[in-house]
Amino acid sequence: MPASFPSDLQWLDLHKYKTRTLPPNFQGEKLVGLKLKHSHIEHLGGLEKAELVSFLNCSKLFENPENHNAADKLLHSLLQGQPVIDGRFSILIPGRKVPESFSDQNMGCSVTIPLTPDWHENVIGFAVSIVFERLVSKSKIRVTFKLISRDHGEFTTNITQTATKLNENCESAHVWIGYISFHLFQRLFPKFQSDDWAKINGSLTISTTEESWIKPKGCGIRLVYKEKETPPGNSEVFHQESSKSKEEEESIAALTYGVNQLNWIVDAAEEEGTQIQSLRNSNSTAFKTGEQWCLEFHYPHDLESQILLIIQHRICS
Repeated sequence: MPASFPSDLQWLDLHKYKTRTLPPNFQGEKLVGLKLKHSHIEHLGGLEKAELVSFLNCSKLFENPENHNAADKLLHSLLQGQPVIDGRFSILIPGRKVPESFSDQNMGCSVTIPLTPDWHENVIGFAVSIVFERLVSKSKIRVTFKLISRDHGEFTTNITQTATKLNENCESAHVWIGYISFHLFQRLFPKFQSDDWAKINGSLTISTTEESWIKPKGCGIRLVYKEKETPPGNSEVFHQESSKSKEEEESIAALTYGVNQLNWIVDAAEEEGTQIQSLRNSNSTAFKTGEQWCLEFHYPHDLESQILLIIQHRICS
């Protein structure tokens, strides 16, 4: 094992890493992905810019009393370092409880929160947490977002995350945390205008499915607000990136901005132009026909396991 790592290292995948910490001179400022399965790591740090963090079967992490709320600390750290526009990340870490920072949580497979009329004005993203008793090799975590409008319309988005895709099972309960920026979430509704989001003020439900190979025991959701999570100085970045994304003229291709290293693949199905107008004119109806957007990206092939994320939006009656 080298005594130090390159300062510009972006991907780090170590198996059975026996040292308790990463090299002290390694800051991880450019680290995008970190995987330390079966490692003895006890201290976390330098992960602010990461998009994939996996401590599969790293039981040593929780033997250190300082890490009793490691998931909360890691989530907060990642949120501090994420760009407002294109932020997204995934965390897999040993644990049996939804992190305390998720004030809206529930036992079982679903949780619902009310949405105020102005909820969309300051939200920068969604964080979801699910606790699994069982997560076998190549398990896929499917999360469904259901938005209810004030006119009782239902709008559903499905996110499927390959959580482990390894040749082994989780040896104990693990916590999965996923985050997607509100900007990316909005891009799955490319015909929505800003006024349309003001009508989605009923409730938000997230749910996951229980299969023979995957057993969820609790879940939580939190809306991430800019003023609470964004460090000083990020507001300027927000305005700069917003201006740049507008140049994309509402194209779904804007999702690929700044994330070429993840090899995003975007496929758009046919859509009906009257659907959005129906939302604006209707008092009680939801979308009636199918509009589907599919977004997937693969991490580089030099990782021991390939991580696959499919974000699929389907609107139905």
